Amino acid sequence: MNVRSFLFGLTIALVSLTISPVAASATAPTHSSFEDTFAFTSTGLCSFPVRIRNTSSVEEITYFDADGNPTYQTLIIAHHSTFRNTQTGTTLFARGHYISAGVYNGAFSLHGLIENVKDASGRTLFTVGGTERWDENFNIISYTPHFSSDVETQLLCAALS
Repeated sequence: MNVRSFLFGLTIALVSLTISPVAASATAPTHSSFEDTFAFTSTGLCSFPVRIRNTSSVEEITYFDADGNPTYQTLIIAHHSTFRNTQTGTTLFARGHYISAGVYNGAFSLHGLIENVKDASGRTLFTVGGTERWDENFNIISYTPHFSSDVETQLLCAALS
């Protein structure tokens, strides 16, 4: 699993996605938002421990059918993450934006993922992104990346070395 997917999965798991796949109508959509911050140390990502800190802002818009049943959901997520090599102190900063397409037949689909990874001077080291599809339990069904997740991890670990 790549880091971006893991961080997003933790954030998105806070949002309930019990929505039926029925066409939306004129009932007014609801809007809500929240922020979440978490941190942990990964010992399996690179050959050295990496401290990861993430802050995410989530805007949720839910659409309803004529009977008031939720039918479709849009999530707009922005996050800021830091990745720090705990042995050397080398730190990278990532800023990402995710816009979801909603829920269809129990599958959650994300589109327009993009993340810029920068060093401490603000220089962009690499940009990653792609399209992910998730099931109702937030397991990745498919991922079409700009880079493969192995390449993303290699780029991240090399920059933190």
